[in-house]
Amino acid sequence: MSQELEIKIKVDSHDPVRETLQQSGGEFQCCVLEVNRLFDDMKGDLRKRGVALRIRGRKSIKGPEQYACLTYKGPAHGGYYKSREEHEVNVSDEASLLLILRNLGYRETFLFEKRRETWKLGEATVELDEVPDLGTFVEVEAASRDEIDAICSQLGLDRSAAVEETYAGLLAANAVDKTFSRMEVRFKP
Repeated sequence: MSQELEIKIKVDSHDPVRETLQQSGGEFQCCVLEVNRLFDDMKGDLRKRGVALRIRGRKSIKGPEQYACLTYKGPAHGGYYKSREEHEVNVSDEASLLLILRNLGYRETFLFEKRRETWKLGEATVELDEVPDLGTFVEVEAASRDEIDAICSQLGLDRSAAVEETYAGLLAANAVDKTFSRMEVRFKP
């Protein structure tokens, strides 16, 4: 079983974090435009159980070409330090996977875009995210809370600005129309 442990922190700008990453020996991995599609059945059973089924398409902006991936996420635990079961598999044919899920009775309930710049700092992953209508965030994923705290301190991140909610949850909370059956949030052209 794979378990992720991460913290998400709202920031005004990625520039100081990126500069500190470079000075600290962080290794740039890639920069991508993600299209995140969340699925549920017609009754909304996945959402009710607190689990997520996602297809994440990734278009390379800088760095190696990226595959789409299918992700299952179990219920989140732990408040600001989110810990949850996660299983992910790369997919070479995103369009076929979309058809498979639809034919199995899943429907796309939410779509949102995100620009993500990924760095490695030691064994940890640091991601600089920009989400339309929400702003800029830094996610730190590591093996322990102590390691996450050390990296946050090293990068000058204020853990009191940590956000418990997922991006989809934040976007849904900001939605004007709370009766949506499908929501879509994209960058403006």
